[in-house]
Amino acid sequence: ITGTTDEKEAAEILFEKGVKVFVYTMGKNGAKLFTPDFSVYSEGFSIKAIDTTGAGDSFLGGFLGKLMLDGQSIYNIKSDYAKTLLQFSNACGAIVSSRKGAIGSMPDKKEVEKFLREHNC
Repeated sequence: ITGTTDEKEAAEILFEKGVKVFVYTMGKNGAKLFTPDFSVYSEGFSIKAIDTTGAGDSFLGGFLGKLMLDGQSIYNIKSDYAKTLLQFSNACGAIVSSRKGAIGSMPDKKEVEKFLREHNC
């Protein structure tokens, strides 16, 4: 949508158009979150992928769900929280990818928190 494959350049183009936050997902390689003031990166998790169907949906659902449950706003997000948010979202995608199916493989909050503890996050 921006005409570039460089995520930093794409973020700048989107910010010029009024976008407040840009999330760039990279599957098993993690994700980056950009705001006009900062960017953060969170590594993906090393798992045995079974079926990646639903991984992106799980990432986004985890992202939005965690924002809501933590009472945070995307409009005033801070870099330390953004890193935590990306880790949680990456964990959601990894868990779903380690199972077969989409909807039935979606984790709940407790399962994601357990996964993060097991991965020293």
